[in-house]
Amino acid sequence: MSIKKSILIISYSNLKNDPRVFRQIINLNKVGYQITAIGFSNPQVQGVNFIC
Repeated sequence: MSIKKSILIISYSNLKNDPRVFRQIINLNKVGYQITAIGFSNPQVQGVNFIC
């Protein structure tokens, strides 16, 4: 049985326009993490939950 790891990313920035944070979101999503992101704007990445 495989359990999907989850991570919460909190950033006081625009998640889509902050290259460092956006790169982290993309790469963690690619390797299978369940991501919840909190920031000033939605990163608009499929499969990523967003809380503003």
